[in-house]
Amino acid sequence: MKGNYKITVVGMGIVGKLEYDILKDKFDPDFHDKFKESKINGETYASPENDVIKKSLLNKIKYDLAIIAVPTPLKEDNSELDCSIVEEAINSVKAEVYLIKSTLNVGFSQYLKDKTGKRIVHSPEYSGATQHCTNFEYNYTILGGDKKDCQYVQQIYQEVFDARHVFEFVDNSTSELIKLTENSWLATKVSFFNSIWEICQEKGIPYEEVRKCVVLDPRINPAHTFVYDKHPYWDSHCFNKDVPALANTFNNSILKEIVRYNNEMKDRYK
Repeated sequence: MKGNYKITVVGMGIVGKLEYDILKDKFDPDFHDKFKESKINGETYASPENDVIKKSLLNKIKYDLAIIAVPTPLKEDNSELDCSIVEEAINSVKAEVYLIKSTLNVGFSQYLKDKTGKRIVHSPEYSGATQHCTNFEYNYTILGGDKKDCQYVQQIYQEVFDARHVFEFVDNSTSELIKLTENSWLATKVSFFNSIWEICQEKGIPYEEVRKCVVLDPRINPAHTFVYDKHPYWDSHCFNKDVPALANTFNNSILKEIVRYNNEMKDRYK
């Protein structure tokens, strides 16, 4: 039986497509991407052709939930994430509640709520393109916002997840910082093990033997401990923007050093 919530996904990159796939069998959501094909009220429209028609149609629809999954690149001065596309996406559709899956600067959801008066929930996503993300099962969803709005989103997602799925409610800023923290920690872990690999190279010690024995310790999770001889650095879309953003926004000396070390490794081996 199809669900009775009317949903749209704004932004059909990796994150948006994943959210669409999670919900499609139950809700058959619309989707909108100004650079790609869109589906509005069940009808498909090419893009960027028919963009005027699409905007006109969107102005007449109010969705129960709009899922925002658009890019937030690093600003040119590396100071923070550029969240302007998220604000544009929020303003492009009408919805009862907006669920932002994009990574945001800490405080940006609250800024949007204050500016627009809209009901906004932020939720960290775990849908990277590499095996370091796709080989894991994420049986939890973090929802950041007012409790009643988080409960509203949970009601929709529990139509597709069973009762073993865990929903954690926090406030908007906490959710935003959770996502930035996780990416920054994983990048830090990669850099740490790259630095151990460098010691192994210097001393003629097989890094893989060190790694395999170190991760036998149950306190050390093996994720992100591989080192690649031809590229011993991180260079992922998310790490490249999120780690400098958090480091520079809060002048975090540890993260700044991680970024510096990683850039040095890139210069040496790229």
